[in-house]
Amino acid sequence: MLKKLMVTTVLIAGFLFTVSLVSLYLQFQLYTYGICPIPIPVLVPTFASLGVFVGSLVYYFMIGRIEKGKAEKEEMLKLFLEFLESDERKVLEELIRERGVVTQARLSRMLGKVRAWRTAEKLRSKGIVEKRARGKTNLIVLNERLSKVMVGK
Repeated sequence: MLKKLMVTTVLIAGFLFTVSLVSLYLQFQLYTYGICPIPIPVLVPTFASLGVFVGSLVYYFMIGRIEKGKAEKEEMLKLFLEFLESDERKVLEELIRERGVVTQARLSRMLGKVRAWRTAEKLRSKGIVEKRARGKTNLIVLNERLSKVMVGK
């Protein structure tokens, strides 16, 4: 992993160094001779395509690290969910699917009114969710800190 990070850093630094050198050379040529040896309409697309190429290489080298982090996060989430009872797990999975907020009425349709209420209360007492009144029902909201980890909010 460190090797990929180093290659990525060298690619970015090399690209910036090349752009700086070419800019310095062209500035020197314009200042000294009053002409630019490389036409600007050719220079701009060349550097733009070079930038896309370098960006693609950086993405290629870093995507493994990003995907590994996502896989580790999902594994930890599964491990966390295994410690919960079946109904609690269902509620938490629904909360994750719905980005951290779901109505108690929706949970009632999934589990039944009494089971949904009891499950929401258990999760609330554990500090996993919060209940907020909303009209004739309650919103079940994932704890802010857990929401950042599980949902990415």
